[in-house]
Amino acid sequence: MNTNNKNKQTKNKEGVSEIIKANGDVKPIEPNNRRDFKLNEMQKAVGGYIEIVETIDNRLMIINDDGKRSKLEPNEIASALYKGDDIILGDVLVITKKQIR
Repeated sequence: MNTNNKNKQTKNKEGVSEIIKANGDVKPIEPNNRRDFKLNEMQKAVGGYIEIVETIDNRLMIINDDGKRSKLEPNEIASALYKGDDIILGDVLVITKKQIR
């Protein structure tokens, strides 16, 4: 894994949500209502139907449910954050557990 990607993932402050693009860009984001993300916001962030997985730091990662079928690009930063063994594909949204209902 690229060392720069490892550094980007560790700069997140507690409670800050972020979009992690497959190209390595990481940008902070907040829900439209400033409290919690709605389904349509999460779908827009990942470009389709969502799947929710847990990160190694106990946050939630919203990924595109059809990432493999759609042949999305691998996301190195998101894959390093993922609690499982699989490769994460496409853009993802990383949020706290309090930011989803």
